[in-house]
Amino acid sequence: MWHQGHDERIARLAEELGLPVETVKDAYLDALRDLGAGARIQNYLHVFVVKRVIALLRDKNRPTG
Repeated sequence: MWHQGHDERIARLAEELGLPVETVKDAYLDALRDLGAGARIQNYLHVFVVKRVIALLRDKNRPTG
């Protein structure tokens, strides 16, 4: 179920990570789908989704060298 809280979290993450909203939204939706599929309790699912998105996008955008 989509609600305004998701949009607010995505916008905040995009700003914090310095990435386009669409990039963050794609990662957020993937994580929400993956984690939500097996979740029996969904109340705090967004906490785990945000943590996964941050880890994924920080690793993906970390300079190599």
